[in-house]
Amino acid sequence: GYNYQLAIRESHVQQDLAFFVPAMNEYYFNWPGNKGIKMGARLEGKLDDIRLDSLWMAGPDFFATQLRGQITGLPKMDSVYIDLPAFGFFAVPGQFFANLPDSLRPQGFEFPEYINLKAHATGSMKDFDAALDLRSDLGNFALTAQITEEGDREEVFEGEFYTESFDVGKLLQQTETLPEPLAFRLNINGNGLKPETMVLNATAEIDNLVYNNHAWDLIAFHATLNDSVASLQSNYKDSILAYQLDASYGAFQENPLLQTELNIKYVHLNALGVTEENLLVKTDLKADIIFDAEDFFNGNIQISNTAFASEGDIYNVPEIFVQAFATQSKYEIALRSQFADLDYRGNFSPALLGNVLNEHFAQYYTALEAAVVEEGEAAGEVADIPEPEELSGEQFFNISIRLMPNELITEVLLRSLGRSDTLDVMVSYDSSLQALHLEANWPEAEYENIELNALQVNATSNGGKMDFEVLLNR
Repeated sequence: GYNYQLAIRESHVQQDLAFFVPAMNEYYFNWPGNKGIKMGARLEGKLDDIRLDSLWMAGPDFFATQLRGQITGLPKMDSVYIDLPAFGFFAVPGQFFANLPDSLRPQGFEFPEYINLKAHATGSMKDFDAALDLRSDLGNFALTAQITEEGDREEVFEGEFYTESFDVGKLLQQTETLPEPLAFRLNINGNGLKPETMVLNATAEIDNLVYNNHAWDLIAFHATLNDSVASLQSNYKDSILAYQLDASYGAFQENPLLQTELNIKYVHLNALGVTEENLLVKTDLKADIIFDAEDFFNGNIQISNTAFASEGDIYNVPEIFVQAFATQSKYEIALRSQFADLDYRGNFSPALLGNVLNEHFAQYYTALEAAVVEEGEAAGEVADIPEPEELSGEQFFNISIRLMPNELITEVLLRSLGRSDTLDVMVSYDSSLQALHLEANWPEAEYENIELNALQVNATSNGGKMDFEVLLNR
């Protein structure tokens, strides 16, 4: 093949770059003291043997990068060999973002004053070695990765990513809740680079975590991937939280199966910063569901052994059982418990319920939109009113809800509810008739010392108008 040499002498790029990225002319080249970008390079060799003697680039006071090495075997990826003994990158993110306008500056972050990265990589797709070292004023990171062959096993890999001290609280501007740097370590090993056939083992550990004035013990997660099934295990116990998690998911299966068991022995929500009240909760969650229907699933979810304690009182929550059945044109979901029954039946997923109702009620503000458009045109303005999302085909559903008397409702959720009989609510909808109907019946209730007897509500929304009737005895 042909030999070539390419040399880019030290070059200086300024407003020329804005021809390709016009925004740079407004926000970058007008910075005080900006001198543009300097760069240079030297390459030689053949198409299948590229030698990069140097490639460097530097910006005005906030970044510089340098690379050298050799790449052979192109263009066939299975024969490519890379030898990049030196890659360097230095940046001053704080100074860079400080010169951006507020509209372009990421919010909620405090960026490092400096980043200094060094890396190298050597090998082929079957025998590869790489390392990376990143240092900053917020903390340091290190990464190592290797791919080798062991006997008849190809693409055997292992890697490690860790930081001994990283100031997450400063990065997220949450130093009050995250006052101390934490340590993180991830170890992986396995074989195969195709996700569908990969065998993977991974362990992640978080240490030295202080959150909301609580010093956490070592938090560990173990994950595997085998036969397209990903699994995750974790358990933890200290003074505010104790849990055990065992979950699996068919990540690359046509119809993924999710199986989960989560046992929370106790969790102090106030200590976690979730609630202001002193609330202690325990629960068990089991899920066995398969995602073989569009926007929905088939299977069971069970929540049991749930209780919480507050201000010396203990409340037990009845078991909740959810069962779902779905095809391409039939969706059913049922929730059963001692305090509530809920049933949904329709020809579309409950996940689309909001879109269906929005489309139905859109007819109510058609006249309002017309008035807004007319007013805008009179003033010489064009009103920008988004069109509601249109759904294909006809939609129908039936929902029935029954709330039974239970201490969870009267003592926790609605403490102002002195006593209550069973509340029944039924909602039905048929898009072909543009009809939405609601019925509610509450035989007896006492709310904030107001007695209600025989409350009945009937409402029908049809063709842009609503008829309703409310009957109440006191």
